[in-house]
Amino acid sequence: MQLIKNNSLQLEHYHFTECVVVARDVEFDDIQVEGPYPSFSNLKLNSTVNIATPEEDENPNNFLLSLDVECVPEESSSFPYVFKFRVEGIFECSFPENDTEERKRFVVSNGSTMLYGAVREVLINLTSRQKYGPVLLPTTSFANMQPAE
Repeated sequence: MQLIKNNSLQLEHYHFTECVVVARDVEFDDIQVEGPYPSFSNLKLNSTVNIATPEEDENPNNFLLSLDVECVPEESSSFPYVFKFRVEGIFECSFPENDTEERKRFVVSNGSTMLYGAVREVLINLTSRQKYGPVLLPTTSFANMQPAE
């Protein structure tokens, strides 16, 4: 058994400021399924990341990151839900030292991944009690994600 090491990026706290899931009026038999969940193929899953960097008199290792994840299927789609989430996370980042821009990129890429996992978990929990059953967000990468301007 190996000892678990702390990462140079720590999620100190997160909370949701928006959680919306609406069941659409679709025919149950028309829903495309991959495994136990509705398919995300041919759907646009939108995400936006915003980051607040510390002021000069604040700890330069602390960042506030917000992630929006939204899915609004086209009218002709049989995907059963419309949803939108906004989650905010407070991160402490100790890498790399003395390079705020590089640290910011590191927080956006890795912090977004952590927050997306939280959205994924809340979505499957909320939809498990909805009309068409659970939805699991597809795995994704935020490696090249840029914060919104």
